[in-house]
Amino acid sequence: MIAVRWTSTPLVTAVAALLALAPLAKADPLTAYDVQFINALAEVQWHTSSPTTTVRLGHDVCNGISMQGLTPRQSANSGSWWVVPPGSAGAFAFVKTAIRFYCPQYLSAVDW
Repeated sequence: MIAVRWTSTPLVTAVAALLALAPLAKADPLTAYDVQFINALAEVQWHTSSPTTTVRLGHDVCNGISMQGLTPRQSANSGSWWVVPPGSAGAFAFVKTAIRFYCPQYLSAVDW
């Protein structure tokens, strides 16, 4: 019985390690273009501690415009901002930069 227990321990440990790492494997790596987006945000004084979340939010801006019919101004004024107040200069800078990078076809709708 003890031999079975010892031989199964490495297997259990290996499975536990794989399960612990599984969420890390799901995170999409940033592309070079995403890094350019993050750098462009830094140029307008918009800094982030979570680049992956910031990139996702940039895509969310474009999805809101294309799928929900929001205007860029409505997106900047929406309540979905957790880092900067809705309607703030930071929100407007983020929306404009996101549009410039991820959905430039809507750049002409930016009225600021």
